[in-house]
Amino acid sequence: MGRYFLAINCIFILINTHADIGIISGNQMLESANKQIININTDELKAILDTDTHVVLIDVSNTLSNTS
Repeated sequence: MGRYFLAINCIFILINTHADIGIISGNQMLESANKQIININTDELKAILDTDTHVVLIDVSNTLSNTS
C-alpha cells in the first residue's frame, strides 16, 4: 500500500511540474505581441494584400458607431 501511495504521489508531482513550464504572465504575452506589431501606411497594406493570399483584413473601425 505504501508503494502504491508513493507511486501516485510521484505521478502527480511530475504532472504538475510539466504543467507549470508553459505558463507565462499576461504582461509577457503583451510584450511578445507588441514586438510583432508594426505600423504600416495604405500603400504598404495594399502591397501586402496583393502579394500574400493568406492575409485577411478585418475592418473594425465602424463597429461601435453602428450600434442602434
